[in-house]
Amino acid sequence: MIWLYDLAVGAYHRAIHLASNWSPKAKAWVEGRRRSWPNPPEGKRVLWFHAASLGEYEQGRPVMENWKSKHPDDFLLLSFFSPSGFVVSHHDGPADEIVFLPKDTRQNARNWIRHWKPAVVVFFKYDFWLHHINETHDFGVPVGFISVLKPDFLQKPYADFFLRILRKVDFWTVQDEPTASLLRDAGLKNVVEAGDTRIDRVQNIRDTPFSHEVLANFRKDRFTLVMGSSWPPEEKMLAEVLPQFPSLKVIMAPHDVSEKHLSEIESRFPGETQRLSSVKPGEPIDFTVLIVDGIGMLSKIYRYGDVAFIGGGFGKSVHNTLEPAVYGLPVFFGPKHEKFLEPGRMIAMGFGHQIDHKDDFFAVLDHYNSKENRKVAKAASEQFFETYSGATCQNISIITKFIAG
Repeated sequence: MIWLYDLAVGAYHRAIHLASNWSPKAKAWVEGRRRSWPNPPEGKRVLWFHAASLGEYEQGRPVMENWKSKHPDDFLLLSFFSPSGFVVSHHDGPADEIVFLPKDTRQNARNWIRHWKPAVVVFFKYDFWLHHINETHDFGVPVGFISVLKPDFLQKPYADFFLRILRKVDFWTVQDEPTASLLRDAGLKNVVEAGDTRIDRVQNIRDTPFSHEVLANFRKDRFTLVMGSSWPPEEKMLAEVLPQFPSLKVIMAPHDVSEKHLSEIESRFPGETQRLSSVKPGEPIDFTVLIVDGIGMLSKIYRYGDVAFIGGGFGKSVHNTLEPAVYGLPVFFGPKHEKFLEPGRMIAMGFGHQIDHKDDFFAVLDHYNSKENRKVAKAASEQFFETYSGATCQNISIITKFIAG
């Protein structure tokens, strides 16, 4: 069966190399792997962390930050499969070295472990590269997965083949009990329900000082909606509902900040928009929709809102609902949210709301136009974070145990 796996990995790499002739993302993927073997540090303990992409990195970043704060002399190696996470992680973060994961062959994996000699290997969420897992185990290095949730490989025809290697993994931390039961029933060892590390991450962001004169001046004391990672379905719905809320202010951070999409948004709200990059501090603000035409600020911007509508829920899946919730905002999202635990938990606790059509959107906006109703939602949000935070400390404790052991 391993030969089929090797064929699939090889075919994928050949396809990416071919696509690199016209795709910038594929080109970055190929060129980045030419720099996967920098010199390892001398005289330092290496911890190797791996993330498939940006989402998985955000999942594991609190663990890396916490570890670095407690063990500043350790060398944290961070590898990525996707270019998106690789680029963003260079802006700031706890990693000492950031590289692309080499092609998952037996020889590459063996050379990788010999090259870096890590004390422990930690995969964020799931990215099952079987040769790297197998060779790590064979070299006697503890390897684990953290913040796992509903891994779908167990329902695949190749599940038994994967499990033969994944049973060599030393520890698993999962986000909920159903996932823990699923992994235990599959014969995986040292499975611990630890929660979601992204909850600790957004709390850290909230507690980091941030101010923005233009955003503060735009909002003032008006009822303000933040559209986070919006897509056309949410933007169209807003255009239909907005005339019924003449005093509403909207901060819109679209998922796609290309010129084409920004122009489409402006045409949907004629005469009512301004781009954040074009507004100078101190200028009078008399428009309704402020478009955030850049990336990297959204998680901090939510502090300037009263309610939030998160995009993606009418497409593949809703984007990050924890980022607005940590500021006590009621959170709205489309019906595609089953990929994550928190939207359902937010609905159950009364401050999360599934939006299926514009009437739902109108109803929740009208409800939260009341300060008293927003206070109730904020209290529920605070209870949510009190209940579900703390996953980072549990993960640190488990990693420490396996390094010490």
